[in-house]
Amino acid sequence: YSLAEDLTPGFGYWLMFGEDMNFQITGNAINSIEIQLFEGWNLISGISNSVNVEEIIDSDNLIIPGTVYGFNESYIQVDVLNPGKGYWVKSGGDGVIILE
Repeated sequence: YSLAEDLTPGFGYWLMFGEDMNFQITGNAINSIEIQLFEGWNLISGISNSVNVEEIIDSDNLIIPGTVYGFNESYIQVDVLNPGKGYWVKSGGDGVIILE
């Protein structure tokens, strides 16, 4: 992990807070994005709308089936990418996926 000062759309980030809190994410809506994946585990984010994992455009079949995970006190396999969340995705190679 490394400290980030600017957030890049499509990348996932760990945020650490000293206590439980709610926060609002602001900015421009992202309705579609190309995300570069590298072989192995990738930390990505979604777009402004929920996206079913089955609807990810993965023309090179990069995503290894059953390897999309969110985090809620432990890692959990997910079926939907929700706005404002980060997800671990395991890729069998380098390439691009598209979320719409």
